[in-house]
Amino acid sequence: MSKLQIKDLTPEVLEEISKLENEQAIKEYFAAKGFDVSEKLAKTLKEHAEKGGEELTEEELAKVSGGCGQSKNGSIS
Repeated sequence: MSKLQIKDLTPEVLEEISKLENEQAIKEYFAAKGFDVSEKLAKTLKEHAEKGGEELTEEELAKVSGGCGQSKNGSIS
C-alpha cells in the first residue's frame, strides 16, 4: 500500500469522500485505490470533505499528519 499524498486529494476525490457513510467506508475507498489510511485520517478527511473541500488549515494538517506536518515527499499518514 502507498502513503496518501496531498496531491491525491483532488476535488473529485473529496466530493466522493463526502458521500461515504463513515470512516470505515473511507478507509475501504482508499484501500481499493492502493492507499493505507488510518481511522484518524479517515475521520479528518470526512470532516474536511463535508466542509466543501476547502484548503486544510495548519491545525487540520497537523491533526491529519499526527502533529508532524507534511513530510518532504508530500505524504501524509
